[in-house]
Amino acid sequence: MDSWDEPARIQAGVSLGLDFFFLVAYAYTLAGACRRVAARLAPNPLRVLGKILAWGAWGAALLDTIENLALIQLLIGHGETWHPRLAALCAWPKFGLAGGALLYIITGGVLMLRARRKDVDG
Repeated sequence: MDSWDEPARIQAGVSLGLDFFFLVAYAYTLAGACRRVAARLAPNPLRVLGKILAWGAWGAALLDTIENLALIQLLIGHGETWHPRLAALCAWPKFGLAGGALLYIITGGVLMLRARRKDVDG
């Protein structure tokens, strides 16, 4: 970041600012989709997992917020040596939680399609 000129820093700042809106959107979308898939699955442990992953999507958004705040501190020149480490420590579980929710949604969708085909085929 030391090699970035002023326009590059402004672009990075705008990107981080927009990410605050995006993180709310993806958390809302992933959480809602997890709850919707969970509600449509026959009662089984996958239903409980969906509810947990719905909360996990909001956890990912919280971690994303902390990551962004650490990166903003670095960007404006007030960063400490631990800010990059904090950003990385938040990024990895954030991607894990969001990816887990997405995998659940896809898997649940496939299971629902299979169940629908069974109903249609008899």
